[in-house]
Amino acid sequence: MRIEEMTRGDFYKVPFRTNNETICRCAVILPAKDNEKLHCSGYRKIYIIAVDEESKPICKISGTSDIIYTTGTNHDFAMSNRWTMDCLPKSGLLNLFCIGKNLKIGNGLGEIEIMSI
Repeated sequence: MRIEEMTRGDFYKVPFRTNNETICRCAVILPAKDNEKLHCSGYRKIYIIAVDEESKPICKISGTSDIIYTTGTNHDFAMSNRWTMDCLPKSGLLNLFCIGKNLKIGNGLGEIEIMSI
């Protein structure tokens, strides 16, 4: 199913990834469920849904952090790394992407790292 057609419930059912790094086209930001324990900061934890070129979910990532870091592969924040976010029509979730680039999603020390590649 394409992410534009998915409900929040559908996103929570996406299986967790089995590796430490994922390459994808975009990343849907999924807040933890209401009944999940808050992060030690007092904020809700974040899951990332990695999405492929066909707008289909690849895997669910993390759920242990309340922070996402975004960087470029060469740490150049000029127009070459144009981060964009839109709101999915059915679920209302935020979709993060970098125009003309793929994303590499890894785990930092307690946070989620998303880089354009």
